Amino acid sequence: MPFSKIQRGNVVFVDTPGIGDSEDFKQILEEYIPKAVAFIFIVDVNRAGGLQKDRLLPIFSTIKSIAGEMKCFDFEDTLFVRNKWDSIDADHTKKEKIKIKLNKRIKEEWPWVKENHIFDTCLKKDLTNVVDIIEYKSQFQKLEDSIQDLIKRKENIRIQTHGNYLKSVIGDIITILSDGQDTIKREKEANDTSYAHFLEKRNRNRESINLLENNEDKIVMDILKHLVDDLSATSIPKSFQIKY
Repeated sequence: MPFSKIQRGNVVFVDTPGIGDSEDFKQILEEYIPKAVAFIFIVDVNRAGGLQKDRLLPIFSTIKSIAGEMKCFDFEDTLFVRNKWDSIDADHTKKEKIKIKLNKRIKEEWPWVKENHIFDTCLKKDLTNVVDIIEYKSQFQKLEDSIQDLIKRKENIRIQTHGNYLKSVIGDIITILSDGQDTIKREKEANDTSYAHFLEKRNRNRESINLLENNEDKIVMDILKHLVDDLSATSIPKSFQIKY
């Protein structure tokens, strides 16, 4: 497909074979799915509406089962291109009714799809119906615009996602270090307070010791004087008095 609006960028398109074509291809496809950041599903409307159990539905199941591991993928980042409408033997009115049914079926299997992310195209060059030619050309242009918009949103998604993850990790590390510093500061403040109390008590003890040392004689004399005074003031019982 000649997408003139799609410029080269930090995006890789991977064109996969139909999942029902080969078991080997199926395995390769399922191994690559976790690396994808968006999907463009090509639906062959000539094959049971393109949603056969051996084709798109297994891909849907695989994506749903591992979506939690796909950090760069969002379910809404999907486009559906329904191709080969020229192979449907029906007039325009009947095709419109078929499209409505297919829309409902797609939404049942992929409820995240947006109405404007479903496109109907036909690449056959020898179409004769003017209405079909105008409609398919319009749809193709809308598809090209949607792909370009998808590229703009997803081209650096891995860098952004991993960058945000690293920022989160660094933020956690900073928080842990800050908490550690706060704990150390609190412990230091507590230790400083305890040490200050110890110094204050030690200084008071030293003052008491110095006071005792400097007034030792006076203190002893005061104590003896008080003892003598107490003894002198005490009356001696008559039974203990000695008569001469």
